[in-house]
Amino acid sequence: MKFSTKSPFSVKPLAISTCLLSTLLLVGCQSMPSVQPSSPTALSTAQTPAAAKTMIINAQQQQRRQSLAYHSNIEINNDKKFMGINTDKLMATGDDVDSYCEDKHDQDYIALTTEAAAQDKDLSDAIYDEKRNALKNTYLACTSNYRAWRENQNDYADDYLERYSEAYDNTSSDENTETASVSPYYEKLFSEYDTQPTKLSVKKQQLLDAYLLKPLSIDVQGVYQPLAGRFTMLPSAQYSARNHHSSISQPIYVDAKSGNIYLWADNFAMFNASYLDDKLGTTWKNKWLKIAMNDGSLPKGFGMALVKSHFKAMDDVYAQADTRQFEFVTAQSLNNMSPKLPAHQLQAMQKSSQIIRRLQDEISYEQAQRQYYSTLYSLIGQQYPELIKEADNTVADDDKKALTSKVIVQQGLAMMKNMFEEPDDADATDSSNAQVKVFVQDLSGLDSQGKLLWQHQRLPLSSIASSKQASTEQVVIDVLNQYAPIREQDSVFPNLPSNMQIPSAQNSVDLKDYSQVLTEYYRDGHGTAVGKMIFNMLPMAKARFGATD
Repeated sequence: MKFSTKSPFSVKPLAISTCLLSTLLLVGCQSMPSVQPSSPTALSTAQTPAAAKTMIINAQQQQRRQSLAYHSNIEINNDKKFMGINTDKLMATGDDVDSYCEDKHDQDYIALTTEAAAQDKDLSDAIYDEKRNALKNTYLACTSNYRAWRENQNDYADDYLERYSEAYDNTSSDENTETASVSPYYEKLFSEYDTQPTKLSVKKQQLLDAYLLKPLSIDVQGVYQPLAGRFTMLPSAQYSARNHHSSISQPIYVDAKSGNIYLWADNFAMFNASYLDDKLGTTWKNKWLKIAMNDGSLPKGFGMALVKSHFKAMDDVYAQADTRQFEFVTAQSLNNMSPKLPAHQLQAMQKSSQIIRRLQDEISYEQAQRQYYSTLYSLIGQQYPELIKEADNTVADDDKKALTSKVIVQQGLAMMKNMFEEPDDADATDSSNAQVKVFVQDLSGLDSQGKLLWQHQRLPLSSIASSKQASTEQVVIDVLNQYAPIREQDSVFPNLPSNMQIPSAQNSVDLKDYSQVLTEYYRDGHGTAVGKMIFNMLPMAKARFGATD
């Protein structure tokens, strides 16, 4: 998502992967390719990095063609933003170094005023002369050092000096600028100011953690049946606090063979009835919404070719990965991670015969991402060169009127190309200048036969804008994926009736057919004010809804 405006920890790789995965599933790839895995590797007695790398590659290849149930749990924490910080010793007073001297003086003055009030005395009393003079001298020393430090930064601001020219009565500008050099204390303070937390920022992060991140949990569960072309997802978000419990989920069913994606319509019915279809009523209750995307615009066999290319690109990236990134670790070592792993994730992770860790810094992680997209793009281009030409040359005028599978693929390929062709901005990612080196950690748990039981990724999703910022700026995302055999007695969608588990013509609404009817409804002058605005201002939406002129 380099730690400037671009970063390997951004949502861009996720967006591209989601786009391509959606295309893969919706084009109707007949059946998933039969990729033969390497022979299962027994647990190695040689606990070497090379053995760890080989074992995880074999386990991933073995899993590709196996049907399984999965459960993913996502937890977010910002413990590092305030963990171990003594707020009584914080030097930074605010977000802007330019206002440090003023802020520090104001805070100290308020503290002295509070002290006098507690003793039922006036701050102008003679007994406070020494402390008042100390405040004044500290302030003058601060501003003098700041001006000298700012001049050394080659971006000296004359307007800043004017703010302090008459800070105290009977104090001349010569007194304010007497010091020509910067003391070691102020040099360190001003140079590292952007890395220092403030009491207010720490408090905000503690509140964010206590009132949002800790009570929030995100889960995704479902089944993966590659040979049957079936894939289900039940993403859900839960918020659980002492006096508040809420949850929302969205069942998703993908039929790769027919090229249809089904969404549970109830979740969209209220919005649709309120803002678009004033005659909808309850006709979407307990129904699936069918999105048919297999329109035949892509070359025959593209779906299977995409899957094979994806796997080959992944294998190439892993094969070229630095072996030193891999190692065997013990279950006990998971207890010592900082910040700590979520307790419920840790409990599941410790139930495995072998644990392998892969640790990448931000630079190697980004390079691996670029290599994957570059390889995948090249493999697709070799087989379907017409798909990777510039959009203006490949998308016919008729295609521009509708969102076809071909257009989606071309847009995804364009995003992919931008991803691996972006400049590195080496200065922004120079780890030697960084206060803290950021790592992405992947953990994998295997059984005694070398089969994957779970995979865990710790991803620093930072608000880092420059290499100067410290670890107190890190937000950590922990993602745990668990795998298990599919059991017939388990419902794929536990929150749906048994007769709604599998979409059919009887329990679903075809979005294309429905959209054509809705378009005609608006053409006849009916509909809501919001809907009319959409159809009048966005005529392209009519084509996407399947309407004809």
